[in-house]
Amino acid sequence: MKSEGEKFAEYAPSVPQEGDTMIIDGEFNSLDSHIEAYCDLLAGRGRKESTVADVRNALRKCFAWLAEEGVASVEGVTPEHVARMAQDLPGKESSRRQWLSGLSGFMKWSTGRDVVGQARILWNPRGGESRTWITPEEYRQAMELAGPAERVMLSLAATMGLRRAEVASLRLSDFEDGEVVIRGKGHGPEGKKVRKLVSEPAREALEAWLAVRPASGSDALLVKESGRPMDFHSIYYRVRRLSERAGIPFSMHTFRRLYATTLADAGVPLETIARMMRHESPVTTMRCYLRADPRRMADAQAKVDAVLALRGARTDVKGHIYHDSLCRHAEYKRLAI
Repeated sequence: MKSEGEKFAEYAPSVPQEGDTMIIDGEFNSLDSHIEAYCDLLAGRGRKESTVADVRNALRKCFAWLAEEGVASVEGVTPEHVARMAQDLPGKESSRRQWLSGLSGFMKWSTGRDVVGQARILWNPRGGESRTWITPEEYRQAMELAGPAERVMLSLAATMGLRRAEVASLRLSDFEDGEVVIRGKGHGPEGKKVRKLVSEPAREALEAWLAVRPASGSDALLVKESGRPMDFHSIYYRVRRLSERAGIPFSMHTFRRLYATTLADAGVPLETIARMMRHESPVTTMRCYLRADPRRMADAQAKVDAVLALRGARTDVKGHIYHDSLCRHAEYKRLAI
């Protein structure tokens, strides 16, 4: 069986047409250069290098699958192909969704057609079972088991809401006068840069880490024993090992969720939480962090149980069930259950 790279290599590169919109007539004989031209376009529009690399990887995966299906031209890619691809591509659903998003942009640019949108794929709600949540007590347990570097990671996420990639990009020179420069999601080589006050727990963790930080010629905040900077993946594996030691399922983003739910529990308005999470819209904050909080569903069910529980309930002469908590007024509400 041919590897993904061998399937992709069947398309010999040639010089693509110029311009942002390119209608390709014929075979995929210039696919490689077309992909590179599209990625160059994204880079020229300010997309981060990592984002461009993700798009390139997504397109390679998608077109390797299409080659296996015998699709011989760009015009031959149909919504039906895309719908099957959404099911057949290996990996998590979140990954398949991201790959097809990259394909959607490329197809619009190269053919003017939105075959991904036309496929009308019904994805599962974002997050769902793959999301992990943690309580303040579990956070404290994890911090007790964490080393100095891991405490920096956890405290920056749980008390300031930083993402894993944002923690990995931090430099010593980013900290000044009690504030830190955060390179968040956004366009440009360094993303969207914002300044934020350093929380007291994060400051304490940073001071403890800097006292034992290995000697390094790098300006990176987090470095390995060798002095080399920790990257996005290094942080992932360190936090995963900590999760295994603690016996508590969590990732870096789990602690960002804790940041959001802690603010909500403290009564902070949604618009303020969205700004502190650095979301463009409060809709994102509600949909991905607050509305999805499993504690809210558990609390709601507990309230239903408290009202409708048969224990301690009484019936009137007609057999209607009612509960003492509903009988504080002269006329109680009848429960049709």
